[in-house]
Amino acid sequence: MKPNPDLSTGSVDDAALVLRHGSDLVVQSADGQLCLRVALVQQEFVVECLSGRMRLRSHEALLVEAPHLALNAQESLSLVSAGDMHLCASGKLSVTADAIALEAVSGDALIVANDDVRIDGERIRMNS
Repeated sequence: MKPNPDLSTGSVDDAALVLRHGSDLVVQSADGQLCLRVALVQQEFVVECLSGRMRLRSHEALLVEAPHLALNAQESLSLVSAGDMHLCASGKLSVTADAIALEAVSGDALIVANDDVRIDGERIRMNS
């Protein structure tokens, strides 16, 4: 796809930013291959990386805010922090998986509850 001369374009290095009137915004390589597409589809903004991997980087704090947020990974999902990590929910926090492994590699594992602590399993093995 070659840029249309009647559209607004701006080039950065070997890529071009193309605004398709009434359609979407695309970034394309010098050979015309689509790299990134931003479109409004049925009242929903869609951002598609069409050239493979994508990285979002910020030198300051990054905040994503929405009434509902879903992250969907087809193969695996990793959340990694070089410092502390906090999961906080005003409602219930549910974790569901085929198997769950919790490990404190240095220090205690602490469970604190305002009410009862229940462990339900076929067998409860302590120090085994």
